[in-house]
Amino acid sequence: MSAWIVSKRHIDVLVNAALQFPAYGSKLRFAIKERKPLPTDHMRGEPWGPTSIRSFREIMREVTRENASDVGALLWAENVKSYDHRYDGRYKEDHPTEAYVFKQISSRLEPLVVLRALASYEYQSCEHPGWTSSAAYSFCQSLRKWCIEVLPGYSDAPGWSVADDTPVTVHEFARMRALEEQKKRDEAEALAKAAVLKDLPRRAQSAGVKQKLRAAGLKVVSVGWGRGTASSWLEITLEQGSTREDERKANDMAVELLGRRRNDSSGGDTIFSENVSVHVESDHARDKRLGKGPA
Repeated sequence: MSAWIVSKRHIDVLVNAALQFPAYGSKLRFAIKERKPLPTDHMRGEPWGPTSIRSFREIMREVTRENASDVGALLWAENVKSYDHRYDGRYKEDHPTEAYVFKQISSRLEPLVVLRALASYEYQSCEHPGWTSSAAYSFCQSLRKWCIEVLPGYSDAPGWSVADDTPVTVHEFARMRALEEQKKRDEAEALAKAAVLKDLPRRAQSAGVKQKLRAAGLKVVSVGWGRGTASSWLEITLEQGSTREDERKANDMAVELLGRRRNDSSGGDTIFSENVSVHVESDHARDKRLGKGPA
């Protein structure tokens, strides 16, 4: 196969994606060296063993804003190693020496473009025999995972647990989507006719509350039901800049629309009524919604 040296911008895209795509509170991790697991890294009947944390720290690295230049330099060096092996040491002859310094891309990256850039980088960097045991290879595997995680529609798609009735073919999936769209239209029609929302399906209730709040001039980011033990709670998120009075107004309207009992309890930055909570979005949530990259 042929190979070339990718551009600095190419490396910038990969490193910025490693910073942008991991879920809130997570970081992209990759192995910097190979090592066989110790017998005590994994204990039968336990999630990990007594030496697992030490082993993790020895072989794994996290991509951070502070080490982004080092990670980019590592990726570029692996590309050079591949080129040198393929063309018998001609890198210095064919290319000027340039040190890698990370440059932030502030806008949100498109995961499909990053996946293509990643595939190209791997193609250009796999020409030497040590590629699959390299830190750059491990980085690519981790980045591909996060790229897939942020693809539109991925987290909502069926398939995490495949049953006999799970739509798995293109035709079955399209039919499921068509039924969902029809259900949304039916719920919207019912919503338009309803003065009180409590007798509507839950999804129609949340959509109705969002519509009514926005019509009242409130800057609503999202309205949805909680998960797990909080599944009976309606959670309302307002844009940054919303006042405490806006939060109370949103709470009062939701309580009235859903026929919930009103109380005046509040805690921290969230206003509560019975099974209704209102809060203002965090800086991270706002940046993600607006497509901003890491600071």
